Amino acid sequence: MGEQGSAERRLSPRFPPRDGTRVGCRRGTIGLGRDLALSVVELSETGLRLLLNEPLEHGQMVEVTLSPPGGGPEVRRLGLVMWARGDRDGECQAGVQFSERLSPEALRDLCQLPEG
Repeated sequence: MGEQGSAERRLSPRFPPRDGTRVGCRRGTIGLGRDLALSVVELSETGLRLLLNEPLEHGQMVEVTLSPPGGGPEVRRLGLVMWARGDRDGECQAGVQFSERLSPEALRDLCQLPEG
């Protein structure tokens, strides 16, 4: 089923990040170690998909930091890697489910939400 099957299991809708949104991702739960994140691909109140400079493993715990463009408050969340993959070109991606949902305000600051 691939991507379509994955979309059906999502807990909440995903949105593209705002231009200038910054992300960090470190293995473990205490924010130490090397930052593995290159960028956010998509984001929701319950998780995100990341582009990484090295692979993570399914089931691994990570700490994610998100900073909105323009210098708003930084958001920190622990997360569980729900899926991870790499390809022959060295591109690594991972889906992370947050331990705590993002607030509507944080989601608005970080994402390109549809108007309405």
